[in-house]
Amino acid sequence: MNHHPKSQAAGRAQTPSASRYLQQLCKHWSRKGKAEFDASKGCCQTNENSHRISGAA
Repeated sequence: MNHHPKSQAAGRAQTPSASRYLQQLCKHWSRKGKAEFDASKGCCQTNENSHRISGAA
């Protein structure tokens, strides 16, 4: 039986297109689970993972 420990990762990248990239990433993850997002933040839930994203230009 495989047990995967919960892990966290954080990253920061400055870009004038943060909102566009955030929305593209959430749309991508929505194919595998539930995704809610707006122009400045997003939350995506799959069976394996939970992702929280925020962005500002």
